[in-house]
Amino acid sequence: MTKSKKQWWETLFDEKYLKTYVDTVTPRLTKQQMPFLLKRLQLKKGAEILDLACGYGRHAIELAKRGYRITGLDFSKHFIDIAKKDAREQGVKVNFICDDMRNLSFVNKFDAVINMFTSFGYFDNESDNELVLRKISRALKPNGKFLIEINNSVGKLARALREGKVDRKTGFLIIVKKDKLSNGLIVTTKDELNPATMRWSMTRTWKENGKVRSYKTSVRIFSLPELGNMMKRNGLRVEKIWGDIQGSPLGFDSRRLVVLARKS
Repeated sequence: MTKSKKQWWETLFDEKYLKTYVDTVTPRLTKQQMPFLLKRLQLKKGAEILDLACGYGRHAIELAKRGYRITGLDFSKHFIDIAKKDAREQGVKVNFICDDMRNLSFVNKFDAVINMFTSFGYFDNESDNELVLRKISRALKPNGKFLIEINNSVGKLARALREGKVDRKTGFLIIVKKDKLSNGLIVTTKDELNPATMRWSMTRTWKENGKVRSYKTSVRIFSLPELGNMMKRNGLRVEKIWGDIQGSPLGFDSRRLVVLARKS
């Protein structure tokens, strides 16, 4: 029997990801996001929070420091190992779990679930995204809160139309840019938006120790009405929306879409 090819998210999240996001996801940024999260979630100390797709635990650890009982779940064993080590070194207790978010099995456990930094829409099968929302709703206590931060599809499209070009063969909108990172890497990023599937693919390429390295991602991006309808079908109702994690209003040029929903 032929082994099925691994999905991009099964192999990406390791040292190569951390190297190419060194200037994007910083400890300073994480701390700057805490006041917004605390204000919007409005939970008492000791409340239970699930950080779904927690990565290497940057939000989970900061929330634990502030007196919340935190569970962090992520598919990447590499990231979970880093998160456990960092939590020990910083003297906080977090229940880190290595698993696929589609396997979420908690029932009426959490006062809130957070899903940060576009960690939704990875799966090729649309029904899997619905499944995740259904599992999130089930994991929340009655009236529990769900906060998600993803790419704003309208903002992505506006940027692509403004800065990119249309590939005449595929019909995709394409943006190519090159950046020099603080660690010395020169990274070329090619973004492609497929209008038929609304999947945003990103290919990053760089040279390291004389060798060319690269990876590719593919994320389904959602409009607010689309995401809101998906949530409604799965027991969640939208309460508030923003255009970034600082609480700016959502606009056509907003790069982020932040939604606060509640279990119906």
